[in-house]
Amino acid sequence: MPLVRGQCGSPSASCARLGIVTPLRACGPAGGSVAKGMKKISYRGYRFPPEIIQQAIWLYLRFTLSLRDVEDLLAERGIMVSYETVRRWVNHFGPMIAADLRKRRPKPHTTWHLDEVYLKIAGRMVYLWRAVDAEGEVLDVLVQSRLA
Repeated sequence: MPLVRGQCGSPSASCARLGIVTPLRACGPAGGSVAKGMKKISYRGYRFPPEIIQQAIWLYLRFTLSLRDVEDLLAERGIMVSYETVRRWVNHFGPMIAADLRKRRPKPHTTWHLDEVYLKIAGRMVYLWRAVDAEGEVLDVLVQSRLA
């Protein structure tokens, strides 16, 4: 998801003043094509705006950062949040965001092929099975020492 500084007159105007990078949102009542496919996640009852929560989750999951590193990065931008709060956000919102991303992932092609090859790995002859769809995407790989 592209990241920009606050726009569209969104509530992130205060975030833009602080220099916080927020996720790009579609302008207007219809929203973008991505917004239509995703179920709206409710951030009601949380002290921080959704943009800050999403940014903290994105920093933690996208890069190999510790919770305390995320806390420090947010503190550099003027957002005082505990690493424990970030952990709770990741545990609560992380699975919902991952489920939405999985729904948007393209489905494999309807036709696929099974490749078999007999080769040497670490000095042993093994069978390598590979399922490939019509577009060349590898669906699954299996290595066996003997035929089943």
